[in-house]
Amino acid sequence: MPPTVTLAELAAALSEAGPLRPNSVRIKTQSNRDAYAFAEFEQPESLRALLARGLVLHDRALVLDEKKPLVFQFARPQGRGQDGSSRRGG
Repeated sequence: MPPTVTLAELAAALSEAGPLRPNSVRIKTQSNRDAYAFAEFEQPESLRALLARGLVLHDRALVLDEKKPLVFQFARPQGRGQDGSSRRGG
């Protein structure tokens, strides 16, 4: 997203797809780079509509993506003991 996009501009453009949750629009700016933003819609249909049609601000098409759930993968214990150790008693 262009770093010149304001919070008000972004919120107004996003809200055309549907109502946003209060105070959910946030812009993160990195020095000498483009910015990125987060927003939450009240209804999932609003997000789907926005993803389908896209969004252009300051003559640039924004890359839109839905938040993905965090998936944690835990390593299984290696070894044969109940606690995962491979030590033998004795």
